[in-house]
Amino acid sequence: MRNYRIKIELLSDMCVSDGGIYNSAIDTDICYDEYGFPYIPAKRLKGCLRECALELKDWGMPIGVQEMFGTQGNDDSDSEKAGKAGAVHIRDAYIADKECFVSEIRQNQSVSPVLCHPQNILKVFSYVRTQTSIDYETGVAQEQSLRIMRVANKGLVFYAVVEMDEKYEKELKNCLAVLKHMGIARTRGFGEIKATLEVQAEKNNPVKCAAYQQNADYLEYEIRLLSPVICKSVHGQEESSMDYIEGAKVLGHILHRITGAEQKEKFLTALSDNKLIFGNAYLSQKGERLTEVPAAFYGIKNDKVHFRNKIYETKEIRAKEKNAENPVQLNQIKHCYVCMPQDGRLQKYDVEMEERYHHSRPEDKSIGRAVDSTSSKFYQISSIKAGQTFKGFISGEPEFIREIYELLKKSSQASFGYARNAEYGNCEITVTKTAVQKKPEMQSVKKFYLKLNAPLILYSEKAMYTTDAKELVKELSAALWQNENILENSVESRYIKTTFVGGYNVTWGLRKPTVGAFDKGTVIQFKTENTVDIPVGTIWLGERNTEGYGECELAVCEEGAYYGEYVQETLSAVKGQDTAGEIKICTELLGKVACNLFDEYLHAYAAHKAKDHEKEYGSYSKATVSNMQIMCSESKSLEEVKSTCKDRYGEKSEEKKKKLEQAKKICETVERDSKDIKDKFMEQYHMSDFEYKDDKNIEMIYLRQYLIQLKYRLRQKEGVPDEQ
Repeated sequence: MRNYRIKIELLSDMCVSDGGIYNSAIDTDICYDEYGFPYIPAKRLKGCLRECALELKDWGMPIGVQEMFGTQGNDDSDSEKAGKAGAVHIRDAYIADKECFVSEIRQNQSVSPVLCHPQNILKVFSYVRTQTSIDYETGVAQEQSLRIMRVANKGLVFYAVVEMDEKYEKELKNCLAVLKHMGIARTRGFGEIKATLEVQAEKNNPVKCAAYQQNADYLEYEIRLLSPVICKSVHGQEESSMDYIEGAKVLGHILHRITGAEQKEKFLTALSDNKLIFGNAYLSQKGERLTEVPAAFYGIKNDKVHFRNKIYETKEIRAKEKNAENPVQLNQIKHCYVCMPQDGRLQKYDVEMEERYHHSRPEDKSIGRAVDSTSSKFYQISSIKAGQTFKGFISGEPEFIREIYELLKKSSQASFGYARNAEYGNCEITVTKTAVQKKPEMQSVKKFYLKLNAPLILYSEKAMYTTDAKELVKELSAALWQNENILENSVESRYIKTTFVGGYNVTWGLRKPTVGAFDKGTVIQFKTENTVDIPVGTIWLGERNTEGYGECELAVCEEGAYYGEYVQETLSAVKGQDTAGEIKICTELLGKVACNLFDEYLHAYAAHKAKDHEKEYGSYSKATVSNMQIMCSESKSLEEVKSTCKDRYGEKSEEKKKKLEQAKKICETVERDSKDIKDKFMEQYHMSDFEYKDDKNIEMIYLRQYLIQLKYRLRQKEGVPDEQ
């Protein structure tokens, strides 16, 4: 595989729609990320290139359409309908130097959130256009036909990274030569582009891996999402995604990296003998792998500070709360990932998800749009949002752990989930730790609990899949003491969560059976009559442990607090909205954003001052204001306007004297306000070294805005509505 990039130059305004709207004010919006940078989705680009390839094929040019772009279909469906991924892997197209701009935005977000707001960043690269339908009989706009559309500016240049074999280079260049338009309204002057292919120089970036520990049987890895990742749920197709990366997907990635047939056979044998276990990768915060909130944790209605840990609920506590004058209402804490409580304090985290809209085109390409038929459709895809970090582990015999470490050390590039060849699944995987596992500490206890950190698949005695808690208790007894009945009458309390698990076997081209299972977060508490020895720590129960299922945790029920507290963080700590410090405008991007904000500031400041001016001096002559607006258009400086006013109103008539006096007051007000208006702006937005695009002409710009606001106030006084 070799790295290329597609260069896309906009020869006209372009709207690659994301299917959504902004604040009900824009009917058709473009695609942009969380920082406000517009982009071209990879699936959109791939679809356009595929159409170009089909055109070339119709013209008689030999081109491997299916080899390059894959076969249409769902790679998670039945084998007969399953699609096959193509050899060309395309990523989203962004503007050049985006990462540098993002770095600066992150540094300055806490100082000036308004300056770094996504909508203000977006205004640099786009603008809003309006369109309407005309009634040809009357020649006027039809009612309720006004539509507002945002478009990316003509002249922008986007780059999309492409990974493919060199043998497809010529064919892809031919496709790009045919590609002339993208986005909507292509027949109305929008979306004209020039696309070319560039070869990227090979980069030898060393992979940052933790040092290997001799005879390590445990490897900890970290996955950083460079693009959204789709981990399909059995509860749906595109519209549903899990919020973690299954161990089976990491297993598949490792097997894909193994090239030798003999080595791969060794790994497959180890997997079948349960000599290797791939744990699920869960959300990571501050370097810690989080786990599902225990089902025994209950929140209190209308109380966002405290919660209840029912593992430590006693009969006395239960009776006391039941007989209380105002008993509290408890609700099981909804699905989230947590740092296990220490000193009764619990930190909750949610995985950020996002939805993107897509459409498939009809087989008849002459239609030019998606239609409501079996061959085309609109749909949305739920995915794990890019930028997050997930952590998992692999345990097994040292021989295999060493080989996996060497495989991951060669390259950090990885792809997980659905639609990996376009827009989704691009990740970075690195080894963060290798170690020799210590044997679980055995403790003699009477009270302990079992918590599931992953879904658990269990067979009953009748060889049927089951979610019966009694069967889980038997499984635990058999695993610890080879005795199925020792814990039968020792269950103190249980908090069961269930789910469905399935999957798809790519090798076989078949679905895995969808079965019921115990869900992560399930808790069962035990209290035995006699002391028993338990291994405190991680144990594995049930089926398909190699894929991450059945990860459990045994812990002692020590004397703990029934009442707990959430970790409460201030808004500034969560969102970084600390206004201390100043932004030094050092890039062209933030400079343009600041100029746009200053234009809006001038407008608002002029409106405010015009109102104060009217209170102080009364209403002005409409003719004076209109004449001064004409003078502004013909003058280059405030001094020229003053001189023109003297010449225009220099006659000694009372009316002329009055107009001259009004013009002088306007000029004096503008001259006074414009001296420190820039300093006030920089103070409000916490800036330093701000240079306006027309610093020498601020007085005239402000004068024009001021006169416009005076004119609006005169119209309002006359009962004439403002012009929009």
